[in-house]
Amino acid sequence: MLQVLTLTWIAVAGEDLELLLRWHQSTIEAIRSLRCDVEIRWTHPSNPQRRELPDFDPLRGRYARQGSLIRHDQFLSANTQTSVYKDGKCYTFSIPSTGQTQITSTHQKRSFLNVERYAGLILDYPLNNGYYSVPELVRRAKPVRGVQARGELVDIDADFPVPNHPAVWKSRITLDKSLGCMVVEVSDVSGTSRRTVRMLDFQEFAGGLRFPTKVEGIIEVNGKVNTIMTMRLSDVRINEPIPLSEFSVNFQHGTIVRDLIRQKEYQVDDRGARISEEKDAPIYTVEVGGGGGGGERPQGGPSEVESDDWAWLRWGGALALFVLVTVLAWRHWRR
Repeated sequence: MLQVLTLTWIAVAGEDLELLLRWHQSTIEAIRSLRCDVEIRWTHPSNPQRRELPDFDPLRGRYARQGSLIRHDQFLSANTQTSVYKDGKCYTFSIPSTGQTQITSTHQKRSFLNVERYAGLILDYPLNNGYYSVPELVRRAKPVRGVQARGELVDIDADFPVPNHPAVWKSRITLDKSLGCMVVEVSDVSGTSRRTVRMLDFQEFAGGLRFPTKVEGIIEVNGKVNTIMTMRLSDVRINEPIPLSEFSVNFQHGTIVRDLIRQKEYQVDDRGARISEEKDAPIYTVEVGGGGGGGERPQGGPSEVESDDWAWLRWGGALALFVLVTVLAWRHWRR
């Protein structure tokens, strides 16, 4: 505790970047477990007639993490879509069971219900597939352009080049020293597009830990607000033990497992042991954009590739597709 207090005093006095990042990391590491209910809504000021998929807006679910184990449940009209992260893999299945389980890598599975990436505990390299702690992300910047204090707030300005593309994301990560140097805003700009995520309405928990109960994400293109995402967290519990059984993966005898890491498909018994020959698994892909591009995934900032909410499609497209596939599979199963 004395070391943390000493570190805090030095960081406030000198605004040393490394000390600030260590202070932030010590606060994040103190959150050993997290559980909350989630509701997410989207609005489109520049296109108010636009509507999302019926099972996708509002999106409701539950998030839980204990140590490195993660589970999130998305509540659909017909069932609950569950993903469990353990042993470096993501297991996705439905309750009640559709007789299918999918295995993907953690980088293949992106979800709005992974609330820690929006609450600032981890951040993504702008519009990329990798999640990093704030210190790890800052060390990937080329370069860090500056560190500036505004009272209790500290702005870290950094550039993140887009791989294999001339575009550069100019980012500002804002830490709040009154909250233990937690992230309270991230703003990414490339060309005429801007993504801003704000963490709001912090609630205090035991040990003085603070955690946001509201997150607001805004996408702007050419100075116009295209999309607003509002995430509300309720029944937030910090550092309360979660039974390990909640992170188990249960199989029915004959469940079809699609291992998209190995691109194989097979059946298992109720213990998860394979009981059939493996065969090549079908591959689901997402094609975005019209106009003869062959469905290739665009690179660079959204201003260079798409003028209408490409950033949200990048984050949510795979999840929306999986929702659609699940609903179709469920309807087929009930016939």
